Amino acid sequence: MTTLAMDNYTNYIQLESIQAPSVFERVWNRSLTSTFAPSSKSLSTRIDTAISVLQSKNVTIYDRLLLEDYLANNLGVVTHLYEVPSKVAEYFGDTEMEIGMFSDPDTVEAPEMYLEIQTALSAEDATRQLSLLNREWVLSSGEADLMKINFTLKFV
Repeated sequence: MTTLAMDNYTNYIQLESIQAPSVFERVWNRSLTSTFAPSSKSLSTRIDTAISVLQSKNVTIYDRLLLEDYLANNLGVVTHLYEVPSKVAEYFGDTEMEIGMFSDPDTVEAPEMYLEIQTALSAEDATRQLSLLNREWVLSSGEADLMKINFTLKFV
Protein backbone atom coordinates (compact mmCIF):
# COMPACT_ATOMS: atom_id res chain seq x y z
CA MET A 1 0.00 0.00 0.00
CA THR A 2 1.26 3.48 -0.88
CA THR A 3 0.49 6.59 1.13
CA LEU A 4 0.82 10.07 -0.31
CA ALA A 5 1.36 12.80 2.29
CA MET A 6 1.42 16.49 1.37
CA ASP A 7 1.80 19.66 3.37
CA ASN A 8 0.62 22.04 0.64
CA TYR A 9 -2.58 21.44 -1.31
CA THR A 10 -2.13 24.33 -3.77
CA ASN A 11 -2.79 23.20 -7.36
CA TYR A 12 -4.01 19.81 -6.21
CA ILE A 13 -7.31 18.23 -7.16
CA GLN A 14 -9.38 15.47 -5.61
CA LEU A 15 -9.44 12.07 -7.37
CA GLU A 16 -11.35 9.32 -5.59
CA SER A 17 -10.57 10.82 -2.15
CA ILE A 18 -6.87 11.18 -3.03
CA GLN A 19 -5.18 14.56 -3.43
CA ALA A 20 -3.28 14.64 -6.73
CA PRO A 21 -1.43 17.36 -8.66
CA SER A 22 -3.38 18.74 -11.61
CA VAL A 23 -0.67 17.41 -13.92
CA PHE A 24 -1.62 13.91 -12.75
CA GLU A 25 -5.26 14.64 -13.57
CA ARG A 26 -4.27 15.76 -17.07
CA VAL A 27 -2.18 12.64 -17.75
CA TRP A 28 -4.74 10.40 -16.08
CA ASN A 29 -7.58 11.91 -18.10
CA ARG A 30 -5.62 11.43 -21.35
CA SER A 31 -5.75 7.68 -20.77
CA LEU A 32 -9.55 7.70 -20.40
CA THR A 33 -12.07 7.73 -23.19
CA SER A 34 -13.66 11.13 -23.79
CA THR A 35 -16.87 9.93 -22.08
CA PHE A 36 -15.10 9.71 -18.75
CA ALA A 37 -12.67 12.63 -19.10
CA PRO A 38 -14.67 15.79 -19.81
CA SER A 39 -13.21 17.81 -16.94
CA SER A 40 -9.74 18.23 -18.44
CA LYS A 41 -11.01 19.00 -21.93
CA SER A 42 -11.15 22.79 -21.49
CA LEU A 43 -7.75 22.82 -19.78
CA SER A 44 -6.20 20.72 -22.54
CA THR A 45 -7.83 22.84 -25.24
CA ARG A 46 -6.56 26.06 -23.67
CA ILE A 47 -2.98 24.78 -23.46
CA ASP A 48 -3.07 23.19 -26.92
CA THR A 49 -4.43 26.43 -28.44
CA ALA A 50 -1.66 28.51 -26.84
CA ILE A 51 1.00 26.09 -28.08
CA SER A 52 -0.50 26.12 -31.60
CA VAL A 53 -0.44 29.92 -31.63
CA LEU A 54 3.22 29.89 -30.57
CA GLN A 55 4.10 27.42 -33.31
CA SER A 56 2.34 29.58 -35.90
CA LYS A 57 4.50 32.53 -34.78
CA ASN A 58 7.86 30.83 -35.40
CA VAL A 59 8.30 29.40 -31.87
CA THR A 60 9.74 25.89 -31.60
CA ILE A 61 8.30 23.76 -28.80
CA TYR A 62 10.89 21.65 -26.99
CA ASP A 63 9.63 18.63 -24.98
CA ARG A 64 5.94 19.40 -25.44
CA LEU A 65 4.64 16.95 -22.82
CA LEU A 66 6.83 18.38 -20.07
CA LEU A 67 5.79 21.91 -21.10
CA GLU A 68 2.09 20.93 -21.10
CA ASP A 69 2.43 19.44 -17.63
CA TYR A 70 4.07 22.63 -16.36
CA LEU A 71 1.35 24.79 -17.92
CA ALA A 72 -1.37 22.57 -16.40
CA ASN A 73 0.06 23.43 -12.98
CA ASN A 74 0.70 27.10 -13.85
CA LEU A 75 -2.37 27.97 -15.90
CA GLY A 76 -1.89 31.73 -15.42
CA VAL A 77 1.21 31.56 -17.64
CA VAL A 78 -0.88 30.36 -20.60
CA THR A 79 -2.58 33.76 -20.98
CA HIS A 80 0.79 35.48 -21.40
CA LEU A 81 2.03 33.04 -24.04
CA TYR A 82 -0.20 34.72 -26.65
CA GLU A 83 1.64 38.03 -26.14
CA VAL A 84 5.19 36.69 -26.08
CA PRO A 85 5.94 36.56 -29.84
CA SER A 86 4.75 40.12 -30.49
CA LYS A 87 6.54 41.52 -27.44
CA VAL A 88 9.79 39.78 -28.37
CA ALA A 89 9.42 41.11 -31.94
CA GLU A 90 9.19 44.67 -30.57
CA TYR A 91 12.66 44.34 -29.09
CA PHE A 92 14.40 41.82 -31.37
CA GLY A 93 12.54 42.03 -34.68
CA ASP A 94 11.26 38.95 -36.46
CA THR A 95 13.25 36.13 -34.92
CA GLU A 96 13.00 32.45 -34.16
CA MET A 97 12.30 31.35 -30.60
CA GLU A 98 12.23 28.11 -28.63
CA ILE A 99 10.14 27.41 -25.55
CA GLY A 100 10.68 24.53 -23.19
CA MET A 101 11.63 23.46 -19.69
CA PHE A 102 15.01 23.37 -17.98
CA SER A 103 16.29 22.20 -14.63
CA ASP A 104 19.57 22.22 -12.81
CA PRO A 105 20.71 18.60 -12.45
CA ASP A 106 22.63 19.55 -9.30
CA THR A 107 19.50 20.61 -7.41
CA VAL A 108 16.15 19.06 -6.60
CA GLU A 109 14.21 22.19 -7.57
CA ALA A 110 11.28 21.90 -9.97
CA PRO A 111 11.94 22.57 -13.68
CA GLU A 112 11.41 26.12 -14.94
CA MET A 113 10.10 27.36 -18.26
CA TYR A 114 12.41 29.21 -20.66
CA LEU A 115 11.88 31.12 -23.87
CA GLU A 116 15.07 31.28 -25.93
CA ILE A 117 15.35 34.19 -28.35
CA GLN A 118 17.67 33.64 -31.32
CA THR A 119 19.45 36.81 -32.28
CA ALA A 120 22.18 38.02 -34.61
CA LEU A 121 22.67 41.18 -32.54
CA SER A 122 25.96 41.76 -30.77
CA ALA A 123 26.14 40.55 -27.18
CA GLU A 124 25.91 44.14 -25.90
CA ASP A 125 22.91 45.07 -28.04
CA ALA A 126 21.07 41.80 -27.36
CA THR A 127 21.63 42.09 -23.61
CA ARG A 128 20.42 45.69 -23.70
CA GLN A 129 17.27 44.67 -25.62
CA LEU A 130 16.60 41.78 -23.23
CA SER A 131 17.02 44.13 -20.28
CA LEU A 132 14.52 46.54 -21.87
CA LEU A 133 12.05 43.71 -22.51
CA ASN A 134 12.28 42.62 -18.89
CA ARG A 135 12.10 46.12 -17.44
CA GLU A 136 9.41 47.59 -19.71
CA TRP A 137 7.13 44.57 -19.99
CA VAL A 138 7.80 41.73 -17.57
CA LEU A 139 8.71 43.63 -14.42
CA SER A 140 6.47 46.64 -15.03
CA SER A 141 3.44 44.36 -15.44
CA GLY A 142 3.76 43.09 -11.88
CA GLU A 143 2.30 39.77 -13.06
CA ALA A 144 3.77 36.87 -11.10
CA ASP A 145 2.75 34.43 -13.83
CA LEU A 146 4.57 36.44 -16.52
CA MET A 147 7.68 36.44 -14.35
CA LYS A 148 7.72 32.63 -14.50
CA ILE A 149 8.95 32.84 -18.11
CA ASN A 150 12.74 32.95 -18.21
CA PHE A 151 13.84 34.82 -21.34
CA THR A 152 17.24 33.71 -22.61
CA LEU A 153 19.38 34.58 -25.62
CA LYS A 154 20.94 32.37 -28.26
CA PHE A 155 23.47 34.06 -30.50
CA VAL A 156 23.41 32.87 -34.11
